[in-house]
Amino acid sequence: MSLPAGLAVAAATLALDQALKAWASSGAMPENGYAPIAELGGLGLGATLVYNPGIVFGMVLPEADSRLLVIVLAAAIASVVLVRMVRSRRILLNVARGAVVGGAASNIIDRARVGAVVDYLVVHTGPQVRFVFNLADVAIIAGALLLFAAAAAYALLPGKPA
Repeated sequence: MSLPAGLAVAAATLALDQALKAWASSGAMPENGYAPIAELGGLGLGATLVYNPGIVFGMVLPEADSRLLVIVLAAAIASVVLVRMVRSRRILLNVARGAVVGGAASNIIDRARVGAVVDYLVVHTGPQVRFVFNLADVAIIAGALLLFAAAAAYALLPGKPA
């Protein structure tokens, strides 16, 4: 039961993120521009189209030739998480693993297909501070945080070795 749940989350994350990337790339969003979605105090959410050759949230890689290294590293991490998902019977952990695998797979597809990750969401706290990302990035971070929280909770259980 837990493996199908994890695989369903991975497939849904991959499909939805790729659909949003295709929509953003079709001209629906301004390239390197900003279309506001919501503002709350000094925090704004908007849409944009950015081809990010770097890593998460628009961080730039040290060299342009590191694309293959990033693909291999992301694929290795996603593979390890997928193997852990196959071996686990914990549904919540497999849902978190599915989010990581689906997000990583979507970003790997972008890097292999267009040489960069397609980002389409922007959060800003002012005119200069902004973070550009996509659903895959959100899934990877949310899944990883859930896995870290579960590991911390497990470590704190009474009777477990330190």
